[in-house]
Amino acid sequence: MMIDTCAPDVKVVDAVKTTLNAVGSSNRADYKTIDRPISQPAFANPFLPTENQRLYTVAHDLRNPLGAAYTLLNFLLDDDNLTDSQREMLNMAKETTCYSLKLVGNLLTESRVNQAEPEPTDVNEIVPLCVKVLLLRADEKNQQLTYNISGPSQMVAMGAEKLARVIDNLVSNAIKFTPCGGKITVNVCSTANQVQVAVQDSGIGIPLHLQRKIFSCNSGVGRKGTMGEESFGLGLPICKRIIAEHNGKLCFTSLEGMGTNFHFTLPKVTGQSIELVA
Repeated sequence: MMIDTCAPDVKVVDAVKTTLNAVGSSNRADYKTIDRPISQPAFANPFLPTENQRLYTVAHDLRNPLGAAYTLLNFLLDDDNLTDSQREMLNMAKETTCYSLKLVGNLLTESRVNQAEPEPTDVNEIVPLCVKVLLLRADEKNQQLTYNISGPSQMVAMGAEKLARVIDNLVSNAIKFTPCGGKITVNVCSTANQVQVAVQDSGIGIPLHLQRKIFSCNSGVGRKGTMGEESFGLGLPICKRIIAEHNGKLCFTSLEGMGTNFHFTLPKVTGQSIELVA
């Protein structure tokens, strides 16, 4: 299925871009810029290991601006004079903000054991939403962003907000490291036991000396995109951890100058319970 990238209404584009950039900041934030000493977090959970307190501080501090964005979007949607295109764009921004708020809420309420609870989600519903939200960013680079879904409902034991976070990270990276005019495709398929999501791009690829480091935090793999976009090297390690916690695998193939294919698999929900990794 190919998404039509028709030009959106100009009067609402800037507001939506600003909102989406604020919502996406949780994936791009440089946590080293936090001024509050780690020993005095705004939100301190005594059950958390010390090394996780900074993450929880960030999650707590993101809750208010995300809540403000959600309220603003609801206010804008109350306007009866919105065109259909404007209302669709604002609803996409609202859904994305809602997913981010749920993610922040999960971080703030996690128990001592870092174990994800199975929440069946239909991959076929999340992929189109993520692609539509990122079309504006792809359009800025004149890129062709499409998706293909093979088969009916494909359920996995992962919350919608976490699944959306993984897909958003992978597609955002593809946009970032693909030149203007390039192509990005998200493919979804499944077998009897697994669901696979693959993000294929025609970008600059990953140099060999970085390929063994991209899933490690603090390994100096951050590099600028094809239009100078900032990168902190945090997205892929986060994706790897989320997928692993749900008994899945995240892999990639890449040739420098030829493009990259990131693909992950997750156990398919078939009516039986799935035991997750602690």
